[in-house]
Amino acid sequence: MMLEEEAFAPSEVLLRNISLLSQEQSVLQERRICELAAVADAASEYLASMDAGGMPLVDALSLLFFESADAPRPPADAIKECVPSLFLHLGMLSVLDKISLTLLLGECLKKRDLRLTEADFLAPSAAPETFTYVKNLYADEAYDVFAQDFSDPRIFYSETLKDAVAAVAEGRAGYCLLPLEEKGGARLATVSEMLYRSDLRIASVTPVYGYGEENDLTYALISRGFRIPPVEKDDDRYLELRIPKNACPLSELMVALEGFGIEVYRIHSLTVSVEGERKAFYSLVFRAEGKDFVPLLTHLSIFFKDFTPIGIYASLET
Repeated sequence: MMLEEEAFAPSEVLLRNISLLSQEQSVLQERRICELAAVADAASEYLASMDAGGMPLVDALSLLFFESADAPRPPADAIKECVPSLFLHLGMLSVLDKISLTLLLGECLKKRDLRLTEADFLAPSAAPETFTYVKNLYADEAYDVFAQDFSDPRIFYSETLKDAVAAVAEGRAGYCLLPLEEKGGARLATVSEMLYRSDLRIASVTPVYGYGEENDLTYALISRGFRIPPVEKDDDRYLELRIPKNACPLSELMVALEGFGIEVYRIHSLTVSVEGERKAFYSLVFRAEGKDFVPLLTHLSIFFKDFTPIGIYASLET
């Protein structure tokens, strides 16, 4: 009882004032969204003209430039003590503007009978149904799972993982199987680096169990293109991206994910050496249930630009 009496709580007057300010901000934000809607409509008209002229809609996204979405600065006469917080608030407002613009643009495009799909951003694989992998118990089990999605799968074995990757990169095989994660979900750095160096994609993943009942490894089906899984209600779908660490603040991306109803599944760091120079990346895996990743891919194409899609998949079960 004594602790409750001594606990601090703001005065009702201060709380009421903050509540009134929130209402005023809501009205201002509503006006702001209306202006953003006008911007999105004009942008959709521009994109429609590019599409009519023969430019793919997804390519035209890179020509959009929303100067108003850049974070504004506090006025020169702002209270000195408020300036650090003002920068934070205004920066967040800029992030929210970008999310609103992406969502509003999507709606405007639909009204013009223009629709972006995941395949516009992620080139589907046209690889032959030839597979290669280093033969072992786990790889055999993974192959049995992956092969179910193909009508005429053919297989040959590789001596090493590097050989399997080279076979796909050089076109001698349509797909290879690689161990992707160890027990517990730890991503295999050597495999991630091989995918980077050969510019390959993750077409599908599956857990494998060997002789036990618990998942020991996760295997990936690797190709030069994507195999986009259908959007099914209640199904988890995953999108994997690689983004240079200096390309964007992760905090902005995390807010965008919340706006699109997408969650972070896993974040890894990847560092590779290219011609003696060390390059650092984020390897990001996002999860969505029963929806596609078009809003996120649209957002990234407009506002981030420097990102590489690595895979899109639904986890298959053995």
